[in-house]
Amino acid sequence: MNLKYLIVFVLMYGAAIFLAGCGDDGPAEDPTQTGSTETTELVEDQPDKDQSIQEFNLEKRKKLTKNRFPGDTIDLMEAVIRGYPKGSYVIEEDIPNSLGIPPAAVIYRQDSPGKLVFALIATSREGMERDRLIESKNVIGYDQSFIDYDSTRLGTALFFMTGFENDGRNFKRIWEKYTPSHGGFKSISTQNWAAKNIPYIKVDFYAQFKNATFYFNYFFIDGFRKKPHLMLTYEGINQRRVMTDANGDKFPDYIESVFWDNDHEIREVDTVTYIWQDTIYRNTRLPEKVTPY
Repeated sequence: MNLKYLIVFVLMYGAAIFLAGCGDDGPAEDPTQTGSTETTELVEDQPDKDQSIQEFNLEKRKKLTKNRFPGDTIDLMEAVIRGYPKGSYVIEEDIPNSLGIPPAAVIYRQDSPGKLVFALIATSREGMERDRLIESKNVIGYDQSFIDYDSTRLGTALFFMTGFENDGRNFKRIWEKYTPSHGGFKSISTQNWAAKNIPYIKVDFYAQFKNATFYFNYFFIDGFRKKPHLMLTYEGINQRRVMTDANGDKFPDYIESVFWDNDHEIREVDTVTYIWQDTIYRNTRLPEKVTPY
């Protein structure tokens, strides 16, 4: 009998030690694990949680960034967290299978008398009944180019190509230009339109619902401090729009291809030119056909 009681005592004592080790002294909770796939408490319904996630990721970026300078990308991200509505992000590029920190969609230019910074900013649409805060992971990359067909439970992203004046760690927004897409961001780069020697920024978005890649081209027609001119080009299986100089003015024009596609054969059968007139692009063959960009 004594042996039986001894065994019971040992088992109870061991269980007590195990339960004590399961208390609240574990590692700090990672707020990035809150989201539409991790928990029933959705971050898009919790503005404060959204901000804590951004701040957590920013601290992580600070620890992994070796070379910093006043007005760098981290400073810009902090400025967006402070100065923009909740659910706003400096977007990062899509780098598949990368273990490091992806580069942000930010371009720097030294311009007298100070530094200019151009960045792609995503904000969360507000004002409609089902609007939610976006998460940046839901608007970047190939799979996210289908977001226009997904539930609005993921929120609706509004992208803006934005120009800032930078002085130290301070940023002043001098212009912003809407980017007409809601998801699927790929990359950003600086280019030069050789025909007129005009610099522009090219912003690439996957558009796999149309089997294409969209290129939003922001031309600095009147300098870097003025709002740029937007023209869309794209390349796909059965669609193509390419840049051209059709009428010799300072604005880029484009040529749109017409394809024959019957599910067995795809071939280009015609092209039509659009030229910029005042505020729209106009079809040179059918003037009633116009596009805004």
